[in-house]
Amino acid sequence: MEVRNLMRTLFVLMIVHLLLACSRDVTQSGAFPALSPKTFNHLMVTTSNYRDNLGELVSVSLTETSAKSQIRKGSLPLTSDSWFRIFSGNPNVFVLNRFSSNIQIFRKDTLAKVSEQRSLSAEAEFQLPPNPQDVVIDALGFVLVSGLNLSKLIRLTPEVDSVVQRWDLSRYADPIDKLPECAHMDWVNGKLWIAMQRLNRGVDRKSLNWLPTDHSSVVVFDPADGSQTEIKLAGINPVSPFRLVGNYVYFADRGGNAENTGGGIERIDSRTLIPTMVMSEAELKGKPADLVVSGDTAWVILEKKDFGTKLVQIDLVTKTIGDPIMDTDSTSFIKGLAYDSERKFLFFGDRFISDPGIRVWNTVSETFEFKDPIRVGFPPEAFELME
Repeated sequence: MEVRNLMRTLFVLMIVHLLLACSRDVTQSGAFPALSPKTFNHLMVTTSNYRDNLGELVSVSLTETSAKSQIRKGSLPLTSDSWFRIFSGNPNVFVLNRFSSNIQIFRKDTLAKVSEQRSLSAEAEFQLPPNPQDVVIDALGFVLVSGLNLSKLIRLTPEVDSVVQRWDLSRYADPIDKLPECAHMDWVNGKLWIAMQRLNRGVDRKSLNWLPTDHSSVVVFDPADGSQTEIKLAGINPVSPFRLVGNYVYFADRGGNAENTGGGIERIDSRTLIPTMVMSEAELKGKPADLVVSGDTAWVILEKKDFGTKLVQIDLVTKTIGDPIMDTDSTSFIKGLAYDSERKFLFFGDRFISDPGIRVWNTVSETFEFKDPIRVGFPPEAFELME
């Protein structure tokens, strides 16, 4: 975790202890108007409670009207920084508990716990926990896991706690801390794309100020034959999930903690593997933390100097930045984005201490679809739209 994020977490933790406002149970949350059924009719959400470092897995129906039927809780405990993935055609939710370095598998429909994989902790390097960052499913049904503290890609058997294969990625590490900082992954044209942040945490790997190095990378990996192709990025520190739009792969580069240190909106042509900085950190007037893209329009979460965030709409052709959809101070921040192209709705996580939840922005009328956020209990940590 970088100094900036640590300071934000400590500040919010202090406020939470004062207000004790984010400990409501999800079954006490009010209902919101039901939406007409479309392709995506549910939200899967992980939430976090800063007071005790625990979280919940929550499923929300967008098409039912009562709070009891809309919101359903999963099993505890999850750690407060849990990330998850769901995959079309797969019945499971894969939850990565980054602090505790394990993976929990739940059923999408019931949220019943299927298994917990702790074998990942045995893959620790340099006396550091693996800190899993992302998970994907391969063609054979195996689980592939990247880790911030791993210099290898791990292959696990789903629902069975066993590591079956490892691929070495140490060649992409920076020369100081010897770790490539493997982050988000996704399948593009049948190959696995892996983001390599390549940040310098110092020789002892204990520095909280993770400094940018000469470059960051995306590695295109083929598990079939083990071949690897490195794409050296135009920016530094890719932090967001990959967003696939036609032949292009978009993502946010945060850069370093100082201003104008390689951040921006970047895209890679999946045919030529050529990266391009679409808008720099200086043009954005902030550090991008996440984005979603539809056509030539992007919605971007920008970090501000006061530790707050703002959500803006950007025309990627003219580079015009619209007025903020939401602008927060240091008592809150926006986290997570999802775009429903059928409804033309933008979903985003609002971690405001006194009233957290998922907000829904109508991109056509440019108004909030609901007056209040969709309340999911604790502040949302990660979420995805689901059928």
